Amino acid sequence: MSLTIDLEQGREVYHYVQALREGRRLPRPDVGQYEPFVVPLERALNTGIPTAVGSVYQSLEAGNKSFGRFLALYAPKLAEQASTPALDREEMVYPPLPNKAQWPAGAGRDACPWLDLGYIPFSRKWAPRGYELFHEAAGLWLLSTIAARRVAFHFGGPQYTPLYIALVGITTIHTKSTTAKIATAVLERAGLRWLLSANVTTPQKLMSNMAGNRVPGNYASLREDQRAGVRNRLALSAQIGWYYEEFGMQLDAMVQKNGPMADFKGLLRILDDCLDTYEYDTVARGSEVIQSPYLALLASMTPSDIRPYAGTGSKFWKDGLFARFAFIVPPKDIRNRDRFPRGEQHIPTALSQPLVDWHESLGMPSVSIDPVCDHGGDFTGRYELTRGPLPSRFYTVPAEVEDAFYTYEECLLDIAQEHQDELLYGNYGRLAIKALRIAALFASLADSPRVELRHWVRAQETAENWRASFHELLFQIAEPEPSAEKQLEDRVIEVVRKLGSPTPREVAQRVHQSSQVVREVLESLAGCGVLERQRTEQSCRYQVR
Repeated sequence: MSLTIDLEQGREVYHYVQALREGRRLPRPDVGQYEPFVVPLERALNTGIPTAVGSVYQSLEAGNKSFGRFLALYAPKLAEQASTPALDREEMVYPPLPNKAQWPAGAGRDACPWLDLGYIPFSRKWAPRGYELFHEAAGLWLLSTIAARRVAFHFGGPQYTPLYIALVGITTIHTKSTTAKIATAVLERAGLRWLLSANVTTPQKLMSNMAGNRVPGNYASLREDQRAGVRNRLALSAQIGWYYEEFGMQLDAMVQKNGPMADFKGLLRILDDCLDTYEYDTVARGSEVIQSPYLALLASMTPSDIRPYAGTGSKFWKDGLFARFAFIVPPKDIRNRDRFPRGEQHIPTALSQPLVDWHESLGMPSVSIDPVCDHGGDFTGRYELTRGPLPSRFYTVPAEVEDAFYTYEECLLDIAQEHQDELLYGNYGRLAIKALRIAALFASLADSPRVELRHWVRAQETAENWRASFHELLFQIAEPEPSAEKQLEDRVIEVVRKLGSPTPREVAQRVHQSSQVVREVLESLAGCGVLERQRTEQSCRYQVR
């Protein structure tokens, strides 16, 4: 559809469209060439279903480029004509950093070429619809995983570089999984995927694996490359990376009192603190000790997943669990429309080899696995495991970086004190040390013996982006929760989009509702133009219009 611009007519139609979106009926203007936008919205409003117009409007936004251009043309023009300029959301909820803690543009340039010139551009190319800060976050998690508690610095005691990062975005729109999987693909290309924990595990199983006391019974029958993998995993058993794609389900399970996942609430806090040892006792296994525990966590979830647990009175804020996370949250109305590249994805050596070299330079604990024989010299089926100490390389924090750290930390705590907000104290109070962890990763990857000021400046830039995302999260979860009907409609549309042309039964299986309820929703969405209905001899199939 080609739109010939008539500004006056366009403004009238824009006002009319927004009124329809809000459920208001205004006198119909001459819609002319804009009729393909208006008619579906009018039809949806006439159904009398409260959520129908919103669904159609979202469908037009998502799938009609002409409608997107129409909105982009008139929304800003109308905003400019408003008599009272609206405050920018960021100005309202994102307290600015004092000048004394800010740095000139470009001061952190060249702090980490691997990340800024290599990984982020590659991730941007192959996950073109991912939110901009997702690419950086996944790259930093990758570095934190490979560091595996072997990168350290003295700062009021030994400090290490674990990072907990949560990508929070609407399903499909911001391609969280696609972006995160690039990081795991790079890790695999570097031959280091064994650093990752299983995607889904219980806290008891995770702790047992981290204790690293068990050699597989079939170890002797494995190929040499498989035995090498076992030795690597046992060497760094207590230092792991974890990518959890549906962390919302984990939150649901963690709040179940006495449930199998409840222990994660305390365990995640403990692992971030990097204790020297952590001992736990179970009836089945007895006492097991984890030496030098360390976890780098990358989680994905939606705003709806976290909303029930992130209110101002949430225990997860008060007990410090959420304060340990960097929440990366796209502004609500941002959506990248870039296309995916053609062809097969290949991880370039320029991305993977520096990680291999870095990992090898950090060193590995020695591991020996010897068969245990009985008095007659026969193999008992058990092995004796001997593991050497974990090598840790300490990096110097010079005075200028230390001063920059305290300036940044004090400014953040001053802001929190001024606002008297418990959520700010918890989150702001940990941002500076997170930035120093990132700076240490940059220094180590660059093979620098010290954390240089450019490393700190670039890391503080990241921390400030995380602070902005934290406020975006608070803004989004403060909005009213969509009605149950609207949430069901959104889930149905998403399932239909994923499956292509499903039956009501196939949709019902995935949204965990009865076929009758789902059929009514599908018919409602088809009636207002969001979905198309395709009748067959046995059933109906639906697809997104």
